Amino acid sequence: MRPNNQVVDSILSEAKKNFEQSKIEIQDLLKIHAKMEGEQSGQAGRRPDQLQVLHRAAIIMITACWEAYLEILFREAFKYLLDHSDNPQGMPRAMKKYACDKIKENTNPSFVWKFAGNNWKDMLKQYVNEKLDKFNTPSTARINDLFKYLGLIQLSNCWKWQNMNDQKAASKLDYYINIRHEIAHGQRSDDLQLNKTHVEDYLNHVERLIDETEKEVKKYVEKQINEKETASGMERPEKASGEHMDAT
Repeated sequence: MRPNNQVVDSILSEAKKNFEQSKIEIQDLLKIHAKMEGEQSGQAGRRPDQLQVLHRAAIIMITACWEAYLEILFREAFKYLLDHSDNPQGMPRAMKKYACDKIKENTNPSFVWKFAGNNWKDMLKQYVNEKLDKFNTPSTARINDLFKYLGLIQLSNCWKWQNMNDQKAASKLDYYINIRHEIAHGQRSDDLQLNKTHVEDYLNHVERLIDETEKEVKKYVEKQINEKETASGMERPEKASGEHMDAT
C-alpha cells in the first residue's frame, strides 16, 4: 500500500472515531428504554409517555451525531487538501471562486495583499469556517451542497449497498431528518408516535451512510494527492532534461 493511503486513513479517522464515542450515549438511551419497558410490562393500557420522551431524545441525538460527523469529516478532508497544495491552483474551483469573490467585494486596495505568500491558505480556512457555521439540518440536499465545495459533486450518489440504492438511502435519511425537525419544533407526542424500532432503524441507517461516505471521501482526497504527485513527478524530469540540453 502506498504511504499516502496510510496518511489519508489516519487523517480521515477522527470523524468516525468521534461518532463512535458519541454513539455510546445513544446506546445508553436504548438500555434505559429496555429497563423502563421491562418495568412497564403487565401494565396494559398505560400510555408509555416516558418511552416516547426517550424515542424523541434518541432521534435528536442521532441527528446531532450525524451532523457532527459530517462537519469533522469536511474539516479533515479540507485540511488534507490544503496541506498537500503548494498553491491555490490545486484547490477545488468553488473555494478559489470564494477567494475571488472576497477580493471583488473589498474596495480596500491593500486587501489583495492578504493573499500574498501562503496567506491564501488562511483565507480558505476562513471560508471553511463560514460554510460550516451555516451548515445545519444534515439532509441529503444540504450535505451535497456542503461537500461540493470540496470538489465532490453529489456525494449522496455513493450511498448504496445491498438492497439499498442511493435514492432510497437519501429518501430514508430525509424521512428521519423531517421527524427530527418536527420534534425540534414542538410536534406533540400524540401526533408523532415513535418506537424503539424507529430509533434502531435510524441509527443503523446513519451508520451505513457513514461507512459509504467515509470510503468515498477517502477515495476522493487520495485521488487528488496522487494526481498532484504524478504531475509533480512529470515536471521534474523535464526540467532536468532541459538543463542537460543547455549544458551540451
